[in-house]
Amino acid sequence: MSTTEHILLPHSEIGKLLNSKAFSDTVKTWPQHLIFTLNMLLQNQQPQFLCWGDDLLFFYNQAFYDAFLAENNNHDYLGKSFKRITSEILFELILPLEKTLNAREPLSIEDLEIKFEGQNKTYWTFHFIPLQKQENLAEGVLVSCQDDTTKFKASRKLSKLTSRFTNIVKQAPIGVLIISSRTKLIDTINWKYRKLFNKNYKVAVGDSFEDALPQTPFDLKSEILKTLETGKSFQLTEIPISLSQNDTSKIHYYNFLGEAIKDENEVITGLILATTEVTDSVTAKQSVYESENRFKNLVLQSPVPIAVFHGPDHIIKIANDTMLNNIWRKDYDSCIDQKLLDVFPELEHQKFPSLLDKVYKTGQPHSEKEALATIEGKDGVRKFYFDFDYSPIYEADHIVTGLIITAVDVTEKVTSRKRIEKTETRLRIATEAAELATWELDLQSKSLSHSKRLPHILGYPESDTLTKEFIRSRTVPEDLDTILIPAFKKALKTGTYFYEVRTRKKDNSIIWIRTHGKVFYDDKGTPTKLFGTLREITLEKRNEQELKDNEQKFRLLADSMPQKIWTANTDGVLDYYNQTVYDYTGHTPETLNPSNWLTIVHPDDKAENEFLWRRAIETGEDFIFEHRFIRYDGQYRWQLSRAIPQRDEKGQIQRWVGTSTDIQDQKMFLQELERQVKERTKLLGEANEKLESSIEELQRMNEELQSFAYISSHDLQEPLRKIQIFSSRILDLEKDNLSETGTNYFNRMQNAAHRMQVLIKDLLTYSRTNTSTRTFEKTDLNTVLDEVKIDLKELIKEHNVTIEIGELCTAYIIPFQFIQLMNNLINNSIKFAREGVPPVIKIDSVIDKGSTFKLEQLTADGEYCHIRISDNGIGFDPEYGEKIFEVFERLHTRTAYEGTGIGLAIVKKIVENHDGFIFAQGEENKGVTFNIYIPTDIS
Repeated sequence: MSTTEHILLPHSEIGKLLNSKAFSDTVKTWPQHLIFTLNMLLQNQQPQFLCWGDDLLFFYNQAFYDAFLAENNNHDYLGKSFKRITSEILFELILPLEKTLNAREPLSIEDLEIKFEGQNKTYWTFHFIPLQKQENLAEGVLVSCQDDTTKFKASRKLSKLTSRFTNIVKQAPIGVLIISSRTKLIDTINWKYRKLFNKNYKVAVGDSFEDALPQTPFDLKSEILKTLETGKSFQLTEIPISLSQNDTSKIHYYNFLGEAIKDENEVITGLILATTEVTDSVTAKQSVYESENRFKNLVLQSPVPIAVFHGPDHIIKIANDTMLNNIWRKDYDSCIDQKLLDVFPELEHQKFPSLLDKVYKTGQPHSEKEALATIEGKDGVRKFYFDFDYSPIYEADHIVTGLIITAVDVTEKVTSRKRIEKTETRLRIATEAAELATWELDLQSKSLSHSKRLPHILGYPESDTLTKEFIRSRTVPEDLDTILIPAFKKALKTGTYFYEVRTRKKDNSIIWIRTHGKVFYDDKGTPTKLFGTLREITLEKRNEQELKDNEQKFRLLADSMPQKIWTANTDGVLDYYNQTVYDYTGHTPETLNPSNWLTIVHPDDKAENEFLWRRAIETGEDFIFEHRFIRYDGQYRWQLSRAIPQRDEKGQIQRWVGTSTDIQDQKMFLQELERQVKERTKLLGEANEKLESSIEELQRMNEELQSFAYISSHDLQEPLRKIQIFSSRILDLEKDNLSETGTNYFNRMQNAAHRMQVLIKDLLTYSRTNTSTRTFEKTDLNTVLDEVKIDLKELIKEHNVTIEIGELCTAYIIPFQFIQLMNNLINNSIKFAREGVPPVIKIDSVIDKGSTFKLEQLTADGEYCHIRISDNGIGFDPEYGEKIFEVFERLHTRTAYEGTGIGLAIVKKIVENHDGFIFAQGEENKGVTFNIYIPTDIS
């Protein structure tokens, strides 16, 4: 396991700001869990913010900034108390933040209406989660923000639709009952349902749904509850219900259909029960069933597989359980009233369909013995041998209308006979495939018979006949006396013969062989024969020895390391500790074993230790835990333990390797830091109380801070220039006195300063885009493009760029901003050109109505100039079409392509300053096209 460092990941504008000099000293004092939470927050794509400590120090991610703070165009609130926020929208969140922090309970605020100036209303849900390191102490609150505007509007629309649906249901000609899934109460009941059961139900909306159900022999309530839980519909047909009328009872029959009602998120909100009476149709069918049942019973009760087919398509009408379960292996419902070939398409190319057709047409029965058939059932495809009989069924006018089929399964008899015939062949193939030699020893005559592979294994011609004495003579004497002969004596007592020995081949090279055998006895219990196999295992023995050598090397290496190293099997049982563990704890291998390793863990850490270890074993995830071990002198010291699963090539865990590192000093250091943070937090709280006494002074200071932020961004360039100048002078004057590492650090410092200078320049450009005076002038875009080409003349020449200009429109624009826009886009196309392919940039425009472009962002009646800039560069994956316009977002690493990730954000901001819309289309290695739409009329 590795310790968590005080590092904030600078993957966003906010992450880089927190890593800047303004925060770097403060970040070093923050606890590890705050750093971890901030890293998770900064990488989250959903709006989130974090308030830390009693003063609610405010941190947020880019998504939250874009949604709630972007109009401020600064990060004045970052790292400050949330209570100082002047935003009326966010001010409402202070009370729930404090409530969550104090109560240490999660809290949610749903459908909070938020209205930014110049924008439509939106509705948000805020989830407040307390961050607890200890049970009775919350150190901060993490808030997740969810835009529920679409859901909120859809809910209002759904309410109207529900009202219309309810009116339709109430007037439906069938009985309808609607039940709420949450309350299990009646939502709607129509007049038809009340009268279906010849009973004056007095149930009403809001009553328990059970009060509206008739008494049925079928558990209708359970079906309803099951559907409300699973969403699976049910259909009950011809359910008998006894109804009383004029002091007499009569059975009526009903069909019930239950369907789950789901919302747009597939969440079950209720159930609709549709009911119709079918008494008349049931009564008519019963009379027909009675006549058929007598014949069916004869067939169904027969122990012989019987089926009845009807018509020329051989529709299955009857099949007894013996046929369904033993032969067809199919459900009753999947067969009855189905065509034979629809149920068993595999019979199409077998002889049985043609035989059935012949019997049906001629009326002549057909019988066969041991006929082979292939049938696919629930357990797969199986082959059967049948003694079968096909007999015709005649109607009164002697016309064949169907067939009676009997099929006696004789598969076991036929296969047993064939199995016996193949046993000897299979045994021979199996032993050859396994490279096994077989042998048989007569214990009375001492004669040995063997397969041809046995002499082959020992290096002799396969035609040679070897004796027991000869094989023993080739065995290494040491193994003969200590292994082979004792194994033989043991086999005569136990009946099992096994040994692994070294033997000499014909060329006197030594190999390993393994023998398995079994003793057979006569009626008196006297051993008579010994059967067995023999196989060469030289390679296995070599691998086994190599594994032992590697394990020994691992143990020697582990014992020499200062870290505590341990291993465990796949069940989590510890089976090895290095010497450092024994030295640290004062234990020996006898006193510290797999069953009592928890004895060295502090009692307060044992329960969580055991829980996390068991979870790692079950999930296969890395085990990471900070806990205390008792040292040989009785002192407990903090350890950082980590175990990583070792997997084979199939990804299966083979064992676990763990380490434990003493972090006592780091722990003490962090505790001291936390103490100092608390003291400073207390002082900061006292200062905040004084500041809150003057709201007007706070507002004035905020305005000055905004001005200072803008000015300081200019002044930052001066120290950066000094860093570059002085580092260059050191490299020039002191080059011979610097080590290679020192020179490398100075070069990296210069590169970092250069990147910072470019970033400040781009930030100033982005800032001016927001704050500059918007003076619109009617301008020919050709004039703008001419100036850009002059600015980029050297770059265009250097990269052999071709710019193809089509018709360009005249529009009201802010000229200097549009020059910046064109400059950035052409620069972007040159930077991301394909290697070895000269850049070709095409620029044209067209003026038309917004409705022509079919974009929801445009006003249909408005007139727009559509500017299209395309290139033949590396392009991008279409899924990043919107991401490329975000500040500091890069699709490539800095080493692959230079830049700060602000250029296209500036382009988008300029388009938005013109009340326009921009989007990009691209494919990898097929270039990119930027589509810009700006209104032609400034009004």
